[in-house]
Amino acid sequence: MAAITVTHRPQAIQSLIDGVERYNPGNINVLEEYLNAQCKNGEYDLMANLAVLKLYQFNPNLANTSVIINILAKALTAVPAPDFNLCLYLLSEQAVSICNSSFFFSFFLNK
Repeated sequence: MAAITVTHRPQAIQSLIDGVERYNPGNINVLEEYLNAQCKNGEYDLMANLAVLKLYQFNPNLANTSVIINILAKALTAVPAPDFNLCLYLLSEQAVSICNSSFFFSFFLNK
């Protein structure tokens, strides 16, 4: 069952992902909390999730494996859309190897 795509994201998130603030590492907590709300409410916001991964790309020291796995799981709910691949392309080789060691990621890659 596919997740419900967000049709109206909160204004605070919209302003974060529309402007230059999208690249401010100080906003990572806000975006991670929004991801947690997506998981809790069964919603899915690709643009906000890509913003998280882009922040991780520029700030690898901030990368959170459980957040990455949640984003990838959400992206899988959008199949056949290319969301999963878009997310993978933003991950560093190190992030992929860390996620690959988790049961979730290796289960889906080995299917």
